[in-house]
Amino acid sequence: MPTALKAHLDQLDALTAEHAALYKPVEDGDGFDLDLDLYAEFVKKPISKKNKELLAKQSKLKKFEALAEEDIAAVEEFLAKRKDGTEDKDEDEDDEDPPVTTSKKKGADPVADAKATYQERLAALKKKHRDDLARKDQELEVERQKFENHRLTDFLTTHGIESKVLNDRFDPWKKTVSPYFRQENGKTVFLDDDGEPSDLQSKEEIADYLKKKYPYFYEGVADGGSGAGAESKKPDGTIPKKKKSEYTDAERNAVIAKGGYDAWEKLT
Repeated sequence: MPTALKAHLDQLDALTAEHAALYKPVEDGDGFDLDLDLYAEFVKKPISKKNKELLAKQSKLKKFEALAEEDIAAVEEFLAKRKDGTEDKDEDEDDEDPPVTTSKKKGADPVADAKATYQERLAALKKKHRDDLARKDQELEVERQKFENHRLTDFLTTHGIESKVLNDRFDPWKKTVSPYFRQENGKTVFLDDDGEPSDLQSKEEIADYLKKKYPYFYEGVADGGSGAGAESKKPDGTIPKKKKSEYTDAERNAVIAKGGYDAWEKLT
């Protein structure tokens, strides 16, 4: 199993030189990010070594294909005698017939059996090699997904602070708006309500859109400021109760995000 490495580190002092080489400095100078390409090569290095060993074994096995039938038969006869303890008898030993042994070979043709055994072993080695590669690819994909999730979390945190999301509503805000973002090729893409890339590109456009859709989460907007979706207050400073039928979609979503669907159902 490869050593588990974090997607982002502030310092590399605790790492070995081999692991530290897998990180690259962040552009703004705030720590180091794991380079996925270098990490992929690092993870697959043991597999490459195993592949070379497999090819070497395959090359050795192929040598048997060039043997004549009588050579293979002679080798098999020698191995059978050695197993039974009857090989290399001295000439002065008695001339008793060797004990009759029962052949345990697959068939009557030893050459065909030898080739079949070779093919079986080769197929088993190839299957193990494919399984090892597939498992390493899965492990790499898990690490890649963790890294992408980390980058998305960092982006949402920065965006929420810049767009003045209220501190006590920050976590439910991230949970509500996260479906509007995804990572593509190392970049954060904003999505529309259909899950397709949106025409909105700048941070200001995205912030304005989310404020209009979820005003409850934002400073000023949620408290009756001049932003979109603000609620009017009575002269004494309190917000009048509204009927469910008077709520906008954005206000309905804000109620559900704050207290769940039960909170919405309790309104009259």
